[in-house]
Amino acid sequence: MTSGESTERAINSDDMKRLVADFNRDWPEVTRTRDLLVLAEEVTA
Repeated sequence: MTSGESTERAINSDDMKRLVADFNRDWPEVTRTRDLLVLAEEVTA
């Protein structure tokens, strides 16, 4: 499984849907956005 697949699974999970519903309920006037960042390089020590 790629990290992209696990990210998509997390974004579409029931837990995330509950968080979004809570956010929309508590802050209906705030526009929610999401940015995806691409990891260009990972260095391990």
